[in-house]
Amino acid sequence: MQDNSKKKMHEEDYILLSSWRDVLRDFLTVSNRILKQSRVTASEYQALLVIRLHARQQQPLSMGALARHLRIRSNGAVSLVNRMANEGLVRRVSSEQDSRVVHPQLTAKGETVLRKLVGAHRLELERITPLLRNILPQ
Repeated sequence: MQDNSKKKMHEEDYILLSSWRDVLRDFLTVSNRILKQSRVTASEYQALLVIRLHARQQQPLSMGALARHLRIRSNGAVSLVNRMANEGLVRRVSSEQDSRVVHPQLTAKGETVLRKLVGAHRLELERITPLLRNILPQ
């Protein structure tokens, strides 16, 4: 973190950051409620998004790459994918080049769950967009 303790701050800086954090906290509260109602964890939701985006780019996703995207360790990604596979959200597909490598893929259930979650989060983003426009400097 950069040391800005000697930089002159203006009242607007404090207001901006306080307002931004309020909107962000509100979004995360609503997001957590959406996820809880769907019985999906925040980590599972983020993983579903990453897996879906990689599938659309036709790039196989390794456990290591998933771990890097989620900023977790590889063994954590493996555990997460195993849990999601047990819930029927993803399936583990062995690589054609190396059978030791596994690529997670969304199942039909995973696609359906993700579509609902993205829709609900999109509505929340639309709700907070005017708030963000009001607080961000022009």
